[in-house]
Amino acid sequence: KITGNFMKLKHLKTLLSRSSQFLLVLFLFSCKDSCDEKFLKIIDHVRNNNYDEVKKYMESGKSATESCYDYKGGKFGSSTSLINKCIQFEKLDLLKLILNYENNLDNYSKSEILRIALNEKDKVFVYKLVNKYNAHIYINGHNEFLKIEKLKILKEANYNFNYTDPFGNTLLIDIIQHSKLEEKKLLKIVKYLIEVGVKTNIKNNNGKTAYDVAVNKNVKEFLKDYR
Repeated sequence: KITGNFMKLKHLKTLLSRSSQFLLVLFLFSCKDSCDEKFLKIIDHVRNNNYDEVKKYMESGKSATESCYDYKGGKFGSSTSLINKCIQFEKLDLLKLILNYENNLDNYSKSEILRIALNEKDKVFVYKLVNKYNAHIYINGHNEFLKIEKLKILKEANYNFNYTDPFGNTLLIDIIQHSKLEEKKLLKIVKYLIEVGVKTNIKNNNGKTAYDVAVNKNVKEFLKDYR
C-alpha cells in the first residue's frame, strides 16, 4: 500500500513537472510580439508583388528584418519578417528594393537572395550581391546552385570560390559533403571548381580537406591527385 501511494505521488510529481514546462513554453510564446494588421497587409502586397506598397512601407522607416509572430498560422504561431517573406515567395524585384533600405542582412538571407538572383540569371544583381554585400553560397540542400552555368555567372562576378563558411568549409567541401547530385554531374562540378582555382588543400574546422570528406568512390579517386 505504501509502495502504491509512493508511485502515485511520483506520477503526480511527473505530471506537475510536465504541466509546468508546458505552461512555461506557453508563457514564452505569449511574450512574443504578434504581427499587427499593417504588417499582415504588407505581406499580402508581397505575395501579389505590389512594388509601390512595399516601397511606401520601407520609406516609412520600417525594418525588413524585424520579426513578429503570426498567430493566425497555428496554435503557437510562426516567426516571420518582411525579408523572409520576400525570400519565401522569391520576389527578386522586392528584394532589390529592400536592399536599398536595409544594410544589416544576415549571411543566410544574403545567400538566399543570391540563390534567387542566380535562378533568374540576373548577372548585374549577382555582381552587386557578391561585391557590395559580400554574399556567399550556402548549399542548404539547394542543388540548383550546382550547375555550371550558374557557377560561370559567379566567376564573372569575381566570386571568391575559396571562401570558407563558419565551419571552415569551402564551396568544394560543402558540395562534396551535402550534394545529392548523381556522380557524373558531381564530378563535372568538382572539375570545374578546380579549373577556376579552388584550393583542394584547405582544411575545415575538423581538419578535413575535400578529399577527406569525399564519400563517392570516383570523386575521391579523382581528388587523390589534388591533395
